[in-house]
Order: sequence, then C-alpha cells, then structure tokens
Amino acid sequence: MNLSINMGEELSSLPEDWVVLIESPSELANEFSLESIDYLVDKQDYVGIVLTASKPYLTLKKQFEAKGINVDNIVFIDCISKSQSSEVEQAGNVIYIDAVYNLTNISLAFKKVIERVEGKKFLYIDSLSAMLIHNTPEIFVRFIHGLITSMRLASISGFWNILLPVIKIAQRHQINI
Repeated sequence: MNLSINMGEELSSLPEDWVVLIESPSELANEFSLESIDYLVDKQDYVGIVLTASKPYLTLKKQFEAKGINVDNIVFIDCISKSQSSEVEQAGNVIYIDAVYNLTNISLAFKKVIERVEGKKFLYIDSLSAMLIHNTPEIFVRFIHGLITSMRLASISGFWNILLPVIKIAQRHQINI
C-alpha cells in the first residue's frame, strides 16, 4: 500500500520521549504500524515493546519478519493468545497475559520489561480499540494514564493505534483520550 504519510519522517520530527496516538481507518492501521515499527527498530535502534490486544504473537512475528523487521529487538506482551486458546510459542521475547481485561498483569509485565531491557525503548499498543472493548472506559483511562506515567518516568516513547469508531465511543462517555 502506498501511504500518503511517511511515518518515519513524521516520527523523526518528534521531540524526545514522545507519545503519539495514531487515529486511522482500520484499512490503514496495520500499514502505519508496520512502517513505524520498521523505522524505529531498524533505522533508529529502538527496542520495541509491543503490547498486542488484537493479534497473537505468532501472527505479529510473521508480519514483522515479512516486512524485514528484526524481531530480536522487540519484546511482545501478548494479551490474546492464551484467552483464545491459540498456539503459544515459548520464546525469550514474549510474555503471555491471560486476557486483555487483566490490566494489572499487563501493567506488571510492562514494568518488568522496562526494567530488564536497556537502550532507547518505545511502547506500541496494537489496538486501543480492542482493549476498550474488554474494559470499562473509566478503568481503561486510568490504566492508560498509569502506562503513560510509567513511560515518562522511564523516558520511553510510544505510539498507539486507535480506530476512528473508538473516538465516538469515548465522546459518548465524555472521556478525553
């Protein structure tokens, strides 16, 4: 797909310790994400922390490898495989969480990863939309606030996908995201 936005160029112009929300239609979300992760991991020497709530680790790993992204420089926090009884591959760069709604375990896994991984890091959440489906908006906003606070304290950058319909859900609940 030919993107009208060069994600690498957009990311390179951000200040240190940035946090970006990518608001995109669903048909572009995956491509924006792959372009961004490729730029950060392979061209800017970041270590990626990928919190996946919509695609199993094995699926993401295959997509990343097909794009030429070095998955050795990425730690995955997989919140979907166990809850869907999917194939679980034990690897040194993946932590499996029981379910997307288990925000406490997700937070603990994130803190564990940031303590053990050195270098420039970024957090990528593949789908805030999927996480919001499994959590009440009020609790989810507190969870995101906690993640952002942890990121800022550890000087971690981040970007997240949110599909356009989620904006309408947040507006309906009068939540600022």
